[in-house]
Amino acid sequence: MRLVAVLAAALLSLAAPSFSKDAAPAPDLSRMLALQARFTMFSGCPVAATRALTSAHAVDLRPFDRSVPLYGARYQTWDGSAAGRIRPIVVSMEEDIALVAAEGLTPYPIATEMPATGEQLWWVGYDYRKRKDALAPRVFTGRVIRGVAGVIVIDVMTEEGTSGGCALNARGEAVGIIDFGLGIGDRDAVTGVVAIFGPWLDNFRKLEDWR
Repeated sequence: MRLVAVLAAALLSLAAPSFSKDAAPAPDLSRMLALQARFTMFSGCPVAATRALTSAHAVDLRPFDRSVPLYGARYQTWDGSAAGRIRPIVVSMEEDIALVAAEGLTPYPIATEMPATGEQLWWVGYDYRKRKDALAPRVFTGRVIRGVAGVIVIDVMTEEGTSGGCALNARGEAVGIIDFGLGIGDRDAVTGVVAIFGPWLDNFRKLEDWR
């Protein structure tokens, strides 16, 4: 039995990436957008003074009926320095990314390459854990497991309301847009992030020049 346990531990160590426990300081998350629409709460990532990215599934509620309009939303930066409304401009359901118009944003720079395995990322959403903290900002963090076909997989589960916000690296660069949380079995869970660096967003950016 002891030999079996040793072999099992060795196999697990080969299968799973080994992450450093040393946490880097969190980047500035205050410029991210808290978004409130008629049917949902979600997040946004400012990429220019008048443009932000968010999740397509948050603003496009018409997968089977194209006569339903795209939905705008109210926004506020998490530090309260800007507020107003967003207006959807371009939606790509393939990448699950939407480009929206807003005013008075302070953008995040976009990373130029895939984050390394084990690299720590941060994002922000709403706090649902206690009634007194309802809808307060909550910081999430996790480490990169791998990248697959333009999706960055992070080793923790995210919460509702984080969709559309950007995952930032320690340099404060946006590497992707939070897309989904996925529970695996009873204990394991991951977060999927749509990559927005390099080739993954080139075709989408050509639809409107927001750089």
